[in-house]
Amino acid sequence: MAEGEITTFTALTEKFNLPPGNYKKPKLLYCSNGGHFLRIL
Repeated sequence: MAEGEITTFTALTEKFNLPPGNYKKPKLLYCSNGGHFLRIL
């Protein structure tokens, strides 16, 4: 499932254009594909 989370995270970062600084902070992101919340550490 780690691969799926990485793929989803990549898609979300491209969609929202988050600055690199946000990658280091814990984030709770919504996956529009599966409708699941993913916590990025």
